[in-house]
Amino acid sequence: MKTRKNLFAMLVLTLACVLFAGWSESAYAQKVGNGGEGAGSGSTGQPSPVRITMLTPAAGSVFTAGQTVNVTWTVDLSDKNRSTLWDEQEIRLIVDGKSYRLTRELGGDVRSYNVVLPNVSTNKAYFDISYGSQGNPDLIFEAPNVQKDKPFTIQSRPTRDLVQEVTLEPIGTKVAHTGDVINLKWSSTVANLDVFEVLVSYDRGAHYFSVATTADNSYNWVVPGKQKGTVTFKIVARSLDGSEIESLTEGTPHLRIK
Repeated sequence: MKTRKNLFAMLVLTLACVLFAGWSESAYAQKVGNGGEGAGSGSTGQPSPVRITMLTPAAGSVFTAGQTVNVTWTVDLSDKNRSTLWDEQEIRLIVDGKSYRLTRELGGDVRSYNVVLPNVSTNKAYFDISYGSQGNPDLIFEAPNVQKDKPFTIQSRPTRDLVQEVTLEPIGTKVAHTGDVINLKWSSTVANLDVFEVLVSYDRGAHYFSVATTADNSYNWVVPGKQKGTVTFKIVARSLDGSEIESLTEGTPHLRIK
């Protein structure tokens, strides 16, 4: 009899979890559809644990598809003393009711990030800085915070400008030694960027080895020990949709290790 009661209790608990998960997803979608103020404005009628205010870009800004835009914001937590260790943020672009994810999951302490606008055009676009937490029961899922008071325009790019590419900048030295720090820099026009992967070749581009991934447009590579000869670098841009764009290289060595 006791076993049956325990089994029944487990079934009830499982059903409740499923129903709550469905409610969470539908609530998120409904908030975006209704303007998405979500946790940022307390649209649920309850005290809001988070209020997000976007500082840049300014309302009325005009950008071009594929352009890199710096987004900065502030986060006002009602509980000033609680840890943000488990908090997460994402930046999305809202255009005509559609949501484009522009970033991976960011830490709760991030307040500035560069995003690349996708190939869309509109006279009224918004950024949505969603905020949530894995360890705070008041923030079970990432609540949308659409910045409705700061609309901006995205213009179409000429067809000739739609090429997505990664370009590695010239390295300041041609010779390096063990322990030297080589600062690699590159530019990118890849839209919906997820991460850059830095690769190095010791045989003029015949084989490449991954040494790091980064969201920045630069990386400090330390010359390893017991390595002599030529070195060639390659940068691979990985988009959120899974596509990859490699920096152009003909295998010409970038520097020599002595």
